[in-house]
Amino acid sequence: MRRWWSGLLLLPALAGAVPLPSPVSLMLAQKGMVAPATFDPASATTAASPAAEALAEGSQARLERAELKVLRSRQWAAGVILAWGLLQWDYGSRPIHFRSEGWFGQSTPEGGADKLGHLYTGYLLARGMASLYRDWGLAADRAAREAALTSVLVTTVMEVGDGFSPYGISGEDLLMNLAGAWAGEALARSPAWRERLDLRVEYRFNADTSDFTTDYEHARHLVALKLGGFDALRDTPLRWLEVQGGYYTRGYSDPRAPDRRTAYAGVGLNLPLLLRRARQERTATFLQFYQPPGTTLRLEDRL
Repeated sequence: MRRWWSGLLLLPALAGAVPLPSPVSLMLAQKGMVAPATFDPASATTAASPAAEALAEGSQARLERAELKVLRSRQWAAGVILAWGLLQWDYGSRPIHFRSEGWFGQSTPEGGADKLGHLYTGYLLARGMASLYRDWGLAADRAAREAALTSVLVTTVMEVGDGFSPYGISGEDLLMNLAGAWAGEALARSPAWRERLDLRVEYRFNADTSDFTTDYEHARHLVALKLGGFDALRDTPLRWLEVQGGYYTRGYSDPRAPDRRTAYAGVGLNLPLLLRRARQERTATFLQFYQPPGTTLRLEDRL
């Protein structure tokens, strides 16, 4: 570990090699016992150089290994998306084409639930990769930036793959992918706001669903404002609560059912905080991204 004060040894050399007597030598010199000793920057630099160089070389090697892992993670993630797209999303079944899907209108293909799915996917990739890249040795800000780039690259591969399927490349999807990556980067850079804000998906698992990633019939997307993350409420009973706002659609995958779009506001328990206090760190982290069904009191509005 590099000591912050080791750099002070170089200041005399940078300032023109001004002699610096030590306090002990100066005191003895005043008593006439010894002559003031002078600082020799050349000898100090020479003595410190091998250790400093070894430390710098080790840090550089670790950084290079981390950068290689980042590159491989992007290749691996893009490969998984392409493989899943060939198996589940009909990649390769059509010539490349573009399609405007609209946003959250009643007549759009999924009522806008798919747009929030793209937002959440971009966000989840950026947050997850930022944590992984920090563990690999990147500084926090660079890890967040590289993770956001990974998110954009992977979701763009996904969208280009859609261009070779019945879905087509959607400009709306591309924008939501970018918005999700930006939100993930912003929270990855800000520990304070990570304590206050989560983007989550609530999903009720269905055994009859072959592809849960596009099963909007059983999903809700939401944002949770955690009151315990604010200084004024941190030591009050309100810290255990969070205010939520969300959106979901039903009926779009069933031709026999009416298409319904619903927005809601609600109150829930701050489950990540509860689990963290119980020393269940992994579960607490998981619940920053997933909302268990039935854990929110909601007031809904049919749109």
